[in-house]
Amino acid sequence: MAKKILLLFLILFPWILQSQIELAEKKVSYTCYEKPLNKVLVDISTLTNINIAFDPTIISPDYIVSINIREETLSDVLTVLLADTNLEFEYIAGQVVITKNENKDEEGKFIFSGYIEDANSRERLAYANVYSSKANIGVFTNEYGFFSFSSKDSLVSLRFTYLGYEANTAILDSKEKNHVIKMTPNILLNEIIIEDTRLVKKNNIQDVNTFPIHILNNMTALGGDPDIIRLAGMQPGVSTGADGLGGINVRGGSVDQNLILLDGVPVYNTGHTLGMFSIFNTSMIKSAKLYKDAFPAKYGGRLSSVMDIRTKEGNLQKYSGDFSLGTISAKFTLEGPIVKDKSSFIISGRRSIVDAWIRSGSRAFKNAQGNNGQVDYTFYDINGKLKFQVGKSSTFYLSYYEGSDGFSDNTIIEARKDSLDTFDNFETSWSWGNRIVSARLSSKAGKKLFLNTTAYYSQFAFDAFKNEQTKWEIERRPIDLIYNGSLFQSKITDAGFRMDFNYNATNRHQLQFGTDLVRHQFDPGLAVISEADSLIGIDEILTRENLVDNLQPIKEVGFEANVYVEDRIKATEAIDVTLGLRSSLIRSRGTNFYALLPSIIINSELTEDHLLRFTFSRSNQFLHLLTTSGLGLPTDIWLPTTDRLRPESAWQVSGSFLSRFTEFGYLEIGGFFKRLNRILTLREGPVLDINSGVDWETEIPVGTGLSYGFESTLVKNVGKFKNTVSYTWSKASRQFAEINNGEVYPFRYDRRHMINSNFTYRVNKNIELAANAIYLTGNWVTVPSNTIKPSEDEPLFVNIFLKKNNTQLPDYKRIDVSVNIYNKYSWGRQKLSIGVYNVFDWRNPLFFYVRRSENPEETPQKKQISILPILPSVSYSLTF
Repeated sequence: MAKKILLLFLILFPWILQSQIELAEKKVSYTCYEKPLNKVLVDISTLTNINIAFDPTIISPDYIVSINIREETLSDVLTVLLADTNLEFEYIAGQVVITKNENKDEEGKFIFSGYIEDANSRERLAYANVYSSKANIGVFTNEYGFFSFSSKDSLVSLRFTYLGYEANTAILDSKEKNHVIKMTPNILLNEIIIEDTRLVKKNNIQDVNTFPIHILNNMTALGGDPDIIRLAGMQPGVSTGADGLGGINVRGGSVDQNLILLDGVPVYNTGHTLGMFSIFNTSMIKSAKLYKDAFPAKYGGRLSSVMDIRTKEGNLQKYSGDFSLGTISAKFTLEGPIVKDKSSFIISGRRSIVDAWIRSGSRAFKNAQGNNGQVDYTFYDINGKLKFQVGKSSTFYLSYYEGSDGFSDNTIIEARKDSLDTFDNFETSWSWGNRIVSARLSSKAGKKLFLNTTAYYSQFAFDAFKNEQTKWEIERRPIDLIYNGSLFQSKITDAGFRMDFNYNATNRHQLQFGTDLVRHQFDPGLAVISEADSLIGIDEILTRENLVDNLQPIKEVGFEANVYVEDRIKATEAIDVTLGLRSSLIRSRGTNFYALLPSIIINSELTEDHLLRFTFSRSNQFLHLLTTSGLGLPTDIWLPTTDRLRPESAWQVSGSFLSRFTEFGYLEIGGFFKRLNRILTLREGPVLDINSGVDWETEIPVGTGLSYGFESTLVKNVGKFKNTVSYTWSKASRQFAEINNGEVYPFRYDRRHMINSNFTYRVNKNIELAANAIYLTGNWVTVPSNTIKPSEDEPLFVNIFLKKNNTQLPDYKRIDVSVNIYNKYSWGRQKLSIGVYNVFDWRNPLFFYVRRSENPEETPQKKQISILPILPSVSYSLTF
C-alpha cells in the first residue's frame, strides 16, 4: 500500500508543481487609489479567477493601499502589497492562502523581545540599554527588565549595556519567542568597579538622576550607613535641612511635594531620626531614579519631584546574603531560591544599636542633676519579597515593608520641704512608622506588550503622648494631684490598584498607558486631659492608655482615579519627542475635582557630543500637608482636598545643554522656571486644632509660590580618579494674603547658592578613598525685630515680628572623608569603612531662638542650635 501511495505522489508532484508555477506567473493588471487592502485582494481574486483565501480578522480595514500595475506576475503583486505588513502568502491546492506571521509586527518588521537579567542571580535589570549599530537606534528596558525591538531582518545583532555590568553583544533570531539576555557584573570585591573610565555616549539628556548602587555604597556616610535620600540631596536643584533633617526640597518645592515610591507604592514619611536617616535599607535597593521636571505621565499627585525606588527580587540561583555593623545600626540580608529558577525570597532587616548608650548616658545626665529618668530611642525596618515565575511569560511578586521609630523622655524630680514631699513627673513619647503591602503580577502579553498589575496597601501613623504631673505627699500619703496630658494621633491609609502597559509599537514609538485607583483615608485626632476630668486616682500616673478612649479622630475619605498615556517618539535620527497626558479625578466630601495634565519633552542631538533638551509640564496635588516647621516631620498632618482647600497645581518649563568635551567627561548646564498655585501654609501663632469643631479650613492661608534657577554638573573620570561637581543658583518665594502683609517673602529653603562635590580615588584593587564637600547658603527663619513690655507691672516681654523669614541662617558647609578597604575570600567578601563626618567640626545651624536677659535695656540675643559636630564612624560588612 505504501508503495502505491509513493508512486501516486511521484506521478502527481510534477503536475502540482507546474500548477503552482502557473499561479505564481499569472499576469495581473490593476489600478486603485487609497483602497483597503482586504478589498484589493478580493478584486485581484475576481480579476484572475484565482481564489485568495484569508481570515478577515488578520487584515485591518484601516490599512489603505494605492497601486498601479501592468502585466506583473501575481507573485510580484502580492509581494509588493504585503511588503510592509505582518502577512505572508503561499500556494496551496490551486489557491493563494494568506496567513499572519506571528514574529512580525504590522509594519512587517520582525519582533525581538524578552528580558535582561543578572547572570549570577537572574535579577532582572531595569532601564538597561539595547542598541542596534546597524539601524543606529536603541530602546531600553522597563522597570521589570523587559525590552522589545523591531527589525526588517530576521536575525539582528544587538548590544546590551548596563552600568556596573560587562557589555554584551548577541545575535537574536526572530523565531525565538522570549529572549533572555544574561549580563555579568564587572564589580570586583563587592563595590570597586573595574571599568573603562571613558564615558559612554549620552544619547539623551535626561532630567532624571539615576543612582548607581555601587556609588551609593561607596560614598562617605553618616554613621557608616549609606543613604539614598542623602545622595539625592546632593544633586543639582535639590536642597535639604541642616544635616539632611526633614527630607529633600526640589527646585523650590516643599517636602510634601515629592512623590516617594517603594516598588511603585507611595511612602508618606521617609525618615528615621526625624530625617537624618532614611527608611530605605541600601541592601534591598536595586535601582533608584529622581525626576525633577516633566516626569513620566504614569506618575502624578505631586508638584515637585518623583523618586522611584525599586527593591531586589531575590536570587533564583543560590543562597546569598550580607551582614553589616555600623556606628548607628546593624543590618542583615538573606536571599535565595525557594525552587531553583522558579521562585525566590529575599528578607532584610535593620535596627539601631545605640539604644543602650542613649539610656545609660541620659540616666547618668539626669542623675547628675539630682533627678531620675532616662531617654529612649530606637528604630527598625524590615523588608521582604517573594517572587514566583508563572509560566514562561508572567511573574508574581508579594512585597512587605514595615518600619518604626520610638522616642521617649521621662524625668522625675523629687523635692522635700519639712514633711511635704513633691514629685514632678514629666513624660514625652513619640512613635511613628510606615507599613506597606503589595501584590504585583508582571506579564509579557505579547512580543510588544508588557502588563504590570499592582494592588497595594500603604499606611503611615504617628502617635505623640505628653504628660506633666505633680503629686504631693505627707509621710508617704498622697494629699493632692494635678496633671495635664495630651495624646495626638495622625494616620493616612491608602488602598490602591493600578494597571500599567508598555507597548513598543515600533522602535520609534514606545507607548506607556494605564490607570490607577486609590482610596485615601485620613484619621487625625487629639485628646487633652487634666485633673478636672478625674481620669486617674490620686496615687496613679497618667499613661497613654488612659487617653485612648478620649481620643476622637476626624475621619476623612477621598477617592482618586487617574488615566494616562505617553508616547516616546523617535522623530528623526537627531530628535526624540515624548508626549504625555494624564487625566485625574478626585472625589472628596461629595465634590469632584478634575485635572488634565500635559507634558512634553524634546531631546535634540546637535552633534555627536552636544545635546539639547526642553521640557514643559503641568502637575496637580490633591493631598495637603499641614506643617508648623516646614521640615516634613512626623508631627505634620496630611489632609485631603476640600471645597475650601482645593488641589494645588504647578507648571514648569526647563531647558538644558550637554557637552561631552572629552571622552573622559562632560558638562551639563540648564535652567528652570516653576509657578506654584493654591499652596498651603499655617498662620503664625497657636497650633491649629482641627478637632475643635470650628471651621478650621478658613484658618489655613492659601497662596502662590515661584521658583527659578540655573543648574550645572561637571563629571570628570580619569584613570583611578572620579569626580562630580554640581552648582545651583536658584530663588524661591511664597506669597499669602494673610501672611507678611500680603507681600512676597523668601521660602524657608530659598538657598541662593548650592555646591556639591563627590570624589573617589582607587588606590589599588583593595583600597578606595572617598570624600564629599558641600556648601549651601543658609535657610531663612523668622526672628523678632523687637520686643516690648506691655505693662510695667507685668514681667513678660512680647516679641514683635514685622517680616516673615526676615533672617538668613549662616551658610552650611561640610566635608566628609572615608577610606574603604576590601578583601575577598573563597567564602565571600568583606568591607571595612572608616569615615569622618564633618571633618572640620563646622557647627552648622538648625535654627535660632531668642534669649532676653533680665535687664530690659539689653537687646535680645539670637542663639544658634546646631545638631551634628564632627562624627567619626566605623562600619564592617560581610557578603557571602
